[in-house]
Amino acid sequence: MNRPPVAVELFAGAGGAALGLGAAGFEAQVCVDSDASAVATLCAAGFPGLCARVEDLDPELYAGAELVWASPPCQPYAQGGKREGEDDPRDGWPATFAFVRGARPRWVVIENVRGAPADRWARELERAGFTEAEARELDAADYGVPQRRRRLFVVAGPRRIRWPRPTHYGPDLPFLLRGDRRPWVTLRAALGVQGTAETREEEWLDRPAPTVTTCEVKGTRGPAMFHPTRAGVQRGSRPDRVSDALWLATGQRRATLLEVAVLQAFPPGYPFQGTVDARYRQVGNAVPPPLAEALGRAVFAAMREAA
Repeated sequence: MNRPPVAVELFAGAGGAALGLGAAGFEAQVCVDSDASAVATLCAAGFPGLCARVEDLDPELYAGAELVWASPPCQPYAQGGKREGEDDPRDGWPATFAFVRGARPRWVVIENVRGAPADRWARELERAGFTEAEARELDAADYGVPQRRRRLFVVAGPRRIRWPRPTHYGPDLPFLLRGDRRPWVTLRAALGVQGTAETREEEWLDRPAPTVTTCEVKGTRGPAMFHPTRAGVQRGSRPDRVSDALWLATGQRRATLLEVAVLQAFPPGYPFQGTVDARYRQVGNAVPPPLAEALGRAVFAAMREAA
């Protein structure tokens, strides 16, 4: 290829997937999201952000894209929600599928939470004309992200890809299978916490974080938290004022925006825009860039082989 393959991203959020795809060799044509704060972040980071609903787009305007990446809202399928699926008005799959049929890209990647009907989406993409469509679950920790974030991916295109080989391993992987992989990146390493665990209650520092989410605690809307909450605690540290009440009441605190961004593997100084709540929501909803890069490289390699 003499030029970078062009990608269109739907439900782009703050740009986690855009960062990963850029590192994998793709050029973003447009990154679409209906959240104004997220689009402001995209633009501040140098991406071609467009504030719009996917269903309002004219897909024929993007018919030259080699790849469409879509991360439809996860709430219809998230285990912590009502799990209304296709009956949830926030379900973004119908708009995504309509866009893909209209834009006719060579490749499609769909990302969503565990519980989403990824196999069904793969079959629908095959019926829409894609030769191969396959769904798999990937864990961000296996690709160097200091977080156990398991996500479903559907990849559809003219041929099968070689799914990205994990670069990191967890403690349960037998020694003989580890090869040249590195150990999972831990909370301790990612956040720069010194020392070793002094008590059993501190051993969580020597594992990747549980999934970073956005949530509400005791009825007060607040920044993203780790689950369990104590994953946001550092020994002897005092929080910013947003978390003072929680810290005083429990000795624990919410993670700061910087800490959550680190655990999502965003680069230092990434220009999140909007209110405090908006910025935490953007980080919590993002695709970790290294995970997007690993899958993007696999798709890019399949493109080159087919050229």
